[in-house]
Amino acid sequence: LQIPILNIPAADLALRPEFTALLPYAGLQPSQLITLDDVPPTLTPGAVSVLLVDHNAITGPMERFADGVSGCIDHHDDEGKVPATAELRIIERTGSCTSLVVGHVAAAWDALDPAPEVDAQVAKLALGAILIDTGCLGDGDKVTEHDRRAVDVLEGKIAAAWEEWDREVFYAALRQAKEDLGPLALRDVLRKDYKEWDESLRVGVASVVKPLAWMADKAGRETGKSPAAALLADVDAFAKERNAGLFAVMTTHTNDDGHFHRELLLLGFGSAGIEAGERFVAESTEELSLAPWAGSLNLAGADADGQTRRWAWEQHATQHSRKRVGPLLRAAV
Repeated sequence: LQIPILNIPAADLALRPEFTALLPYAGLQPSQLITLDDVPPTLTPGAVSVLLVDHNAITGPMERFADGVSGCIDHHDDEGKVPATAELRIIERTGSCTSLVVGHVAAAWDALDPAPEVDAQVAKLALGAILIDTGCLGDGDKVTEHDRRAVDVLEGKIAAAWEEWDREVFYAALRQAKEDLGPLALRDVLRKDYKEWDESLRVGVASVVKPLAWMADKAGRETGKSPAAALLADVDAFAKERNAGLFAVMTTHTNDDGHFHRELLLLGFGSAGIEAGERFVAESTEELSLAPWAGSLNLAGADADGQTRRWAWEQHATQHSRKRVGPLLRAAV
């Protein structure tokens, strides 16, 4: 018996509007999904085998099952946690991990020969993830042949069901849902796509699909403070809540002129965090093509007590997502 488990609590589904917008295409509702909340606390670690998907190092509440990891399918940097002798070990660069999953199961899927309508529903669920991850196959810095082949397989399943299909319309609906962050509090915006790693310091990275100026304006409206003060207070509080010694906010947005932009806000806490931030600046500024943030707000600087340091940049090397910036931050610790 194989049970798919989302590696988040059920309450966090509300933070992923693009995911909940995708579910109806597969005839699913959020209440039908299995999350961390459904894993019995009495479940014996030795009684289960765990296959990791979209990560290759088990963390958080599931870490108690680390000895039961039997393999992984992932597209991130290899953490070296899954043994080379694992039953299944696929770690390859690709725009979307879902593309690797589709490639791995394609032959077995064809052999099942389910009703075309069922195939189409499952295909849309997988296709939505790939298109969101790769910008509808338009992100040349991410897309690989794995992604293109997977999309061909999935759209073939949809075509076999004789359904009307428009990839661009489908993607636009999901993208609109993903970028609709207005209903979320700023703390939830930071939680929505957050990852952390425990090195000698905890390194945290929150990815946000809105610019820093938008985040500051939202924080100001929520708190009644000035935008810069409100944003920095909220980011500081979230980082400390997560016990991060080095914390980054990575933003992405496309301007009205159609140009894609990245920004990076970095906070170092305590002497160790500040020193790690300074090493990151020295080691990564050139690779990431970091330039001082061009916004009108004063986000960079140090607190009066000298215990917190902040840096804010435009990241002109826009091909580098968290998959690259995360390892650079970790290497600086």
